[in-house]
Amino acid sequence: MAATAQEIERKYEAGPAVTLPGLSGVQGVAQETDLPSEDLSAEYYDTDDLRLIRAGVTLRRRRGGHDAGWHLKLPAGADTRQEIRLPLGRAGRRVPAELARLVRGWTRGAALGPVAQIGTIRQRRALLDGSGASLAEVAIDEVSAQSMGETTTLSAWREIEVELTGGDPDLL
Repeated sequence: MAATAQEIERKYEAGPAVTLPGLSGVQGVAQETDLPSEDLSAEYYDTDDLRLIRAGVTLRRRRGGHDAGWHLKLPAGADTRQEIRLPLGRAGRRVPAELARLVRGWTRGAALGPVAQIGTIRQRRALLDGSGASLAEVAIDEVSAQSMGETTTLSAWREIEVELTGGDPDLL
């Protein structure tokens, strides 16, 4: 059965020398705590002509980290997406029927297949309020990507991701 959640996050480019500063001085943040780092590997699925990506829809199969599984992310406003998750299951690399049905309006019957392989080394930190409640998770990601298909493109970048876990959108 699918789990659904609203995801509010923002990503920022980070150069090679960028490190996360202390953020406990940010309005409402009383403390911060390091979280376990994660080594993530994801295959992104789309049609050959990238209909999902052009519509702002993301469909991936992720291994590693605290949220391994199938993730479908649908646009839901500024910095906001509706996320639908399924466990990895036994289907292997075949898109689960439940998720394929949800994107049929965008794919219009075209086949779904892997279009990119992305690896991420993620260093995470939780931002907490005065009572210890989580406001946001901040991560600095080392990302490497490889397109799949007739030609292959390799790329790498660093980014900072801020995802709300209970805090106000101004925290982004």
